[in-house]
Amino acid sequence: TTFRGLKVFVNREVPLRPLYFVLLCGGVAEVGWERGANAGETAGQGSAFPVDGEAITHQIVDRPSGSFDVRPGREYVQPQWVFDSFNIGCLLPIAPYGPGRTPPPHLSPFVDDKAEGYVPRQREVLDRFAAEVSGKAVEATEEAAGGPAVGGSGGMQQFGEELKAEAQGLWHSEYQQKREESAAAKMAEEVEAEGEEVKPQRPTEMEEERLRAKALMPKKHKRLLQRIENAEAKKKEQSKRLKKKAQAADA
Repeated sequence: TTFRGLKVFVNREVPLRPLYFVLLCGGVAEVGWERGANAGETAGQGSAFPVDGEAITHQIVDRPSGSFDVRPGREYVQPQWVFDSFNIGCLLPIAPYGPGRTPPPHLSPFVDDKAEGYVPRQREVLDRFAAEVSGKAVEATEEAAGGPAVGGSGGMQQFGEELKAEAQGLWHSEYQQKREESAAAKMAEEVEAEGEEVKPQRPTEMEEERLRAKALMPKKHKRLLQRIENAEAKKKEQSKRLKKKAQAADA
């Protein structure tokens, strides 16, 4: 349902099949494309509408700005906007993905950043944006602070805000648009708290037991365990280097 209600036109230079598949999975209303069009035509075979269709809401381009005709009433974005929006589950701001701009880093949806030991800054930015749009920011803040879990507190606050907006004469779509604009503004600020260093702790009983078991292992098993531990140590060291680079870039 990410792209519900949108009518998207895909330019000739953009790979059609993967983009078309993602748009359909995201619930897009209609898709038009230029690929496969004959000379003098503005739409390929099977396209829902030509490039000059008045109902088009978004046009996917992969060209520098100024190298194509700009029509009023539609947004022009790079292909990565489609994939990033689908992965996060909501429509991301258009500006970072505008034609000619360097888009934000693309994050794979198949990687568990927390399990890998390093959460990229862009992942934190996207998660905050998705929480703001969905109205779950309050619940996430309470959980992060370790406070008591109050069932539905974030949902009740959002419901109260919706009632207040309705009393002011705002349509729900207008209220949702304002919420998304507010979330987009917060995402643009890219505010991030610096993590505190973890102080070294004494080994636990489980760790001591593991060391004793390691000492009693046969040499063959000990060498195998050593290889596994070395690989884990390299992985943690790489994560530390990435975190240091991110902190140096923020400074």
